[in-house]
Amino acid sequence: MRSEIFVEVVGDEARVIVLEDGIPVDLIIERETKKSLIGNIYKGRVETINRGLGAAFIDLGEQTAGFLPVDQDDYPVEGESVWVQVRRDGYKSKGPQVSCSLSLAGRFTVFSPYSGKNSVSKKIEDEAERTRILDILSNLVEGEEGVIARTASELELKDDFSREIRCLREIWSEVRSRGEIAETPSLLHRESKLVVKAIRDYAGSEIDQITISPPTSFLEVKSWCEFFAPELVKKLVRHQGVASLFRQRGLHSLFDEVSEPLVLPAIRWSACYRSDGSTHRNRRKLPRVFLWKEPQRQCVEN
Repeated sequence: MRSEIFVEVVGDEARVIVLEDGIPVDLIIERETKKSLIGNIYKGRVETINRGLGAAFIDLGEQTAGFLPVDQDDYPVEGESVWVQVRRDGYKSKGPQVSCSLSLAGRFTVFSPYSGKNSVSKKIEDEAERTRILDILSNLVEGEEGVIARTASELELKDDFSREIRCLREIWSEVRSRGEIAETPSLLHRESKLVVKAIRDYAGSEIDQITISPPTSFLEVKSWCEFFAPELVKKLVRHQGVASLFRQRGLHSLFDEVSEPLVLPAIRWSACYRSDGSTHRNRRKLPRVFLWKEPQRQCVEN
């Protein structure tokens, strides 16, 4: 079976289609109407403590302070410097929600420099495979590190885990070095752009070809793959032609009604991203047999 990914970025929207033997099986749309902060790591300063809310407000150097939920016995000190990561974007007058638990995401793993615990995605249900992955991770982590094996890690080789964890550890080392000399507040690490996240999250080893438009997005993905997934570099193709990638391939009609969630014939997943000032991802797994027999519009559940 031939598997292909098509990625097109237009303005603030990234569109991804996965084909299996020419049939669309995945449809992903990511729309960002403002700069998302999710995944960013900051060296922030504690502005105020609100014990009634059980939270601290952290100056990130952004327009609004970050909201940090705090356990009752673990309040920081006002003026103190803290490292935090954004978990949820702010909305209207509310600032982003942040956490002191820091992590870096890869294709197969999520690397946590200080969690001290390894775990495997619940979607990997085979106990023998879960045990195999945990054994691999236990031999790769160092000191206080912890790693979460993502669903995509199923059946991956030890060398794949080793290479990715090494890359994520290198990135963390750069973040830590930057943070040691940075002023407060400062941005220490910026999450990858939408097009790179799409490849990171959806391009498995079974993919035969990845076609990308425009050229700037192609170069971003190529640079990321050279560092994280060199086996994918030879599978990257830069879209050529005057017409848009999806129009040239006859796939543009799948996105004609993106403002309304749709279940489309032969598509296993459907997604709709509403623009309310942040990036949203709503996905619902749908039985392929049902879609083939009774293709119809159906709302995507959160």
